[in-house]
Amino acid sequence: MAYLYPQFIQKDERMKLIRQKGVMASFVAMVIYFILFTTALQFNWIDAPVYYLFQIFGALMISTVFISLVIYARLY
Repeated sequence: MAYLYPQFIQKDERMKLIRQKGVMASFVAMVIYFILFTTALQFNWIDAPVYYLFQIFGALMISTVFISLVIYARLY
């Protein structure tokens, strides 16, 4: 977040594009994570309680949002 803060202060088109692409990439990642977790649970590839998988899913989503924003900030 320290890397993104100076850029988030600006309210220009570049930051709108970075936010839009970051949210879209995070949404696609969330769908992929969800499909993988449900498939793994259905075929019993993962022998863990669903509660733990929700914790992993939440951690993956939080990290994916910030990582995608940093990647798009560096690209644009």
